[in-house]
Amino acid sequence: PERLCDPSRDVGTRSAMSELEDFLETATGLVDATSAIAVSAWHERLAQDEAAIQSVHAQRAVTGRLNLDALLMLYDLLVAHTDAIGSRIGRAVVIAEGGDPDAALIELEGLPADKVAKYQPWWVARSHVAHLAGQSAIASTSLRQAIDLTLDAAVKAHLAARLAVLEKSGDTG
Repeated sequence: PERLCDPSRDVGTRSAMSELEDFLETATGLVDATSAIAVSAWHERLAQDEAAIQSVHAQRAVTGRLNLDALLMLYDLLVAHTDAIGSRIGRAVVIAEGGDPDAALIELEGLPADKVAKYQPWWVARSHVAHLAGQSAIASTSLRQAIDLTLDAAVKAHLAARLAVLEKSGDTG
């Protein structure tokens, strides 16, 4: 099978790279079983990318850790294949969780304003990334905007609870 990993990318030791390649081959194999329902090769590739991302998240339950290097590599592939706003938001969150929230915030801010202004997931991600970057005023303002854009009462309550925690901890700037 085609190798999905770029050996020049620094993701740790060679054994970690081999483990990642084996994992991706397994995830790709699982997706291949459902490829008959794909409308086109492009849709199939997107489905594989997204399934591999879900598989990395599912592995957290087994390993107890989230493999951020694998997620970033998969989001890089997904963005290369589709460049959709959701993929770029997910990639930015992974960058932030990986320890570079300032770079992630720059990526989020670089998305087209007309596409994210009313897109609630962007505001939630911006709040989370800003919080990780220590930018509490942006975090709370973004969370308030996300709450305003949320129609589902349960989601609105969840976000309001997160905002209350930010405000109680004094992390609101």
